[in-house]
Amino acid sequence: MNILAIVGSPRPGGNTSYLVDQALQEVAAHGFETEKIMLARYRVNPCLGHEDCASFSACKQDDDAPWILDRFISADAVILGSPVYYYNMTAQMKAFVDRNYFLYKHDISMHCSVA
Repeated sequence: MNILAIVGSPRPGGNTSYLVDQALQEVAAHGFETEKIMLARYRVNPCLGHEDCASFSACKQDDDAPWILDRFISADAVILGSPVYYYNMTAQMKAFVDRNYFLYKHDISMHCSVA
């Protein structure tokens, strides 16, 4: 089983990253494969909101989101970690969540059974 953690914190050594690391260590101790993606290390542009996703075979933006989304849909389980800034997730996590709209428009389901 492959478990993917996506961390929206801009602070690599911050509390959210630490807590996600603890969760990944625990599941790795039970034999699961783990991977952690720190969104702040990648370029994930905000969704353009043009509503034309269904007419494109790939998102027209040139950034790292397609690579991350490929990892996301192929994971068996997903952990999303984000600190709370102004009563919401971070801008990095929000951009990633919004870019999932492409998956929705193409009726692409996650392999994941646990999130």
